[in-house]
Amino acid sequence: MHSHQIEVLKRMLSLLISKNLFNGLEHKPEIIPGEQGIIEVARHPDAVTVVTGIVGCAGLKPTVAAIEAGKDIALANKETLITGGPFVLPLAHNHNVKILPVDYEHSAIFQGGRS
Repeated sequence: MHSHQIEVLKRMLSLLISKNLFNGLEHKPEIIPGEQGIIEVARHPDAVTVVTGIVGCAGLKPTVAAIEAGKDIALANKETLITGGPFVLPLAHNHNVKILPVDYEHSAIFQGGRS
C-alpha cells in the first residue's frame, strides 16, 4: 500500500521500516530510516501541522523537533504531555506553536494541565 502511495503521490520523503518496500518503484523518494527519519519527517519544511501519535515516550523527540521547527502539533499521544509536559508546553509557547488535542482523552489532559 505505501509503495503504491509513493508512486501515485510522488512523495519526496518517506519513512519506512524496510527499504525492500521500495524495490521496483520508478519514483524513489529520499529514505531516512529509524528514529532520525521520524524526526526529519516531523520537522520537514513543507509541513505546517504535525500529527504526533507515536505510542509512549518514543513520540517525545519527534514532537520536540516539530515544535522547534515551528510546526503546530495535532496531539494524538498523551505521553508527550504526561512525561514531557513541563518541557513541551513552555517550548511550544516560546516557538508560538499551537498544541491541539486530537480526541477527548488528550483534550482532558491538556485542559487539566492548563488550570
